[in-house]
Amino acid sequence: MNDDFGAEMKAGRVKWVPLNIDEQPNRHYVDDYKLYAKSVVVSVAQDGKETGWENLERVWTLVRNEAAFKDYVRGAIKAQLERA
Repeated sequence: MNDDFGAEMKAGRVKWVPLNIDEQPNRHYVDDYKLYAKSVVVSVAQDGKETGWENLERVWTLVRNEAAFKDYVRGAIKAQLERA
C-alpha cells in the first residue's frame, strides 16, 4: 500500500483498515459487504459517509500469484480513486 499509494495515504485519501469480522463490533460487515469468506473490500467514503464499495472476490484465486494479486488490488483502488 505504501509503495503504490503513499501520497494518498499521507493525504488521508487512502486508508488500510484491517478488521476481524469475528469480533462482535465488526460482525455487521458480513451482511454489509455480503462476505462469505475473508476478503479485501475497497470502500469509498466522502464526508465520513460510505458512498460505495467493492468486494474484491478474486483475491483468493490470486493469492499465490503475488504480482497478479497486487495488480488486482491496486487496480480496484485506482478505479475508486478516479471515481471520487
